[in-house]
Amino acid sequence: MILFIMILLISLITMKCIRLYHEHPMTYEQLLRKGLVMELLFMENRAVDVYERGLRELDLTVDEENNVHYLVGMIQQKYHKQSKQAVAHFEEVFKKEPEYLAYRKEYQHILDAYESSNREELPHIAKMLKKQSQHDHRFLKLKYPE
Repeated sequence: MILFIMILLISLITMKCIRLYHEHPMTYEQLLRKGLVMELLFMENRAVDVYERGLRELDLTVDEENNVHYLVGMIQQKYHKQSKQAVAHFEEVFKKEPEYLAYRKEYQHILDAYESSNREELPHIAKMLKKQSQHDHRFLKLKYPE
């Protein structure tokens, strides 16, 4: 009897997940909710798919679009260790900054420092960059690659 209940519960959860991921028109709030649920269920690839589909299909404000790009970048960085793809999403946000070209130069310097260093130096570089960038509001949301 317990086995039957467990199988029923697992199939019910699976059906809910499949229905949740099913493609249909959604709002910004539904997009965030779906992405969060997928991430909580350790389905990060699906969460990224949901967010990227939202970027393509929804008519988002600039702030909403920036938030989704940040979410995708952080997921790719945290779970997939895909720094290049995460950087591409972060750059989409930074392109909307009024001082993008000046910032791009600073940001590229940070990325070059990470790519050229060995792994033992990364925590030290991250601390140094965070300390140097505390005065700059553009760095506040940036998560440094690890």
